[in-house]
Amino acid sequence: MEKLDPYAALLGRILLSVIFIMAGINKIMGGGEGTIQYMEAVGVPGFLF
Repeated sequence: MEKLDPYAALLGRILLSVIFIMAGINKIMGGGEGTIQYMEAVGVPGFLF
């Protein structure tokens, strides 16, 4: 079973990164109006989105 440890760690990292990648894609595809408003509310120019 110890032979699979490096592969299990790699698979776990890949699956965890997929969560964040999908969230980012959904945010960008959704237009990001809420994100832009939040950025501007805290002093970050919205065009950086």
